[in-house]
Amino acid sequence: MVNIWPIEENIEGYDEPTLFTVIEFLYDAVSDPNSMTSSYNDEKGKEEYRMEINDFLKDYDRGYELSGDGEILEIAPTGLEHIFEEKIQTDDPENIDIRIQDSIAKYRKYGATLSDKKDAIRGLADVLEFLKDKKITLPSKDDNDLFNIINGFDIRHHRRIQKSGYDKDIWYDWMFYTFLASIHVLIKGKWTEK
Repeated sequence: MVNIWPIEENIEGYDEPTLFTVIEFLYDAVSDPNSMTSSYNDEKGKEEYRMEINDFLKDYDRGYELSGDGEILEIAPTGLEHIFEEKIQTDDPENIDIRIQDSIAKYRKYGATLSDKKDAIRGLADVLEFLKDKKITLPSKDDNDLFNIINGFDIRHHRRIQKSGYDKDIWYDWMFYTFLASIHVLIKGKWTEK
């Protein structure tokens, strides 16, 4: 077991899960003292802490960030950061918005396993299926290609004819961002058919 306290004396001995747990714990506990009174400003303290810790986390390993909820998340690959900044809001939050946010949270969460990531991708695939049922689709060839990936690469439907011998660490990232970007395009109404 790693000694945790005091941090200054023990941080060099932290393993990654311990380091990230301490970062999340400190976020929950931090406040900014008001020098004029004996009160504390939790929101200001948390925001300042996040800004400072995110400067460190963005360059650590694959790149991480501390969310406003106090969770360590993987950052998006360069050029795709905006996909998380732009929130999807529809008139059907239960079937679209909430499912998308749950999939994003599950996929980005520090320590997400391949099984967690597959579940997140499946959640996005379910949203794409729901949109398809509402006749909100990409042009037919693109839509067919997308659903061939969803149904033919062991994301949904567990069948022997599906392809499963691919490098999931690489292809899950590609699927996740492709499905999420496709949902963004469809929700914005850039492509509709029928």
